[in-house]
Amino acid sequence: MFRVSPQIIEEKPKIDNIEKNQNRSVAETDKKSTQISEEKPEYSHPKVGLSLKNLKRKKQEIEERNKILSSRKLPEDPFTFDDFILLWNNYKEKLKKNHEKNLLSILNSDTPKIEG
Repeated sequence: MFRVSPQIIEEKPKIDNIEKNQNRSVAETDKKSTQISEEKPEYSHPKVGLSLKNLKRKKQEIEERNKILSSRKLPEDPFTFDDFILLWNNYKEKLKKNHEKNLLSILNSDTPKIEG
């Protein structure tokens, strides 16, 4: 028969200690994971929204765009609606010669009209 030595009986509590240590390490990792998940990312500015900074930035962009448009030299030659339609039709013919059917079909869908 086998004899049970007193050392084997004493070693069992060591296994319990290992299990306790494992439980502690699991608890510690849970604490760490909750700490990580509680951290919130920082945003430099909202991409969409009605914040004051966003509205001011939009206003500045519009002012800059207006400055650029006003500084451009646009043609100031007067023309009539008939002149415009003539150029419109010439452009459609040019598209037809270049076989640009997509844009040609869009322009052919409707002739421009003056409102008012």
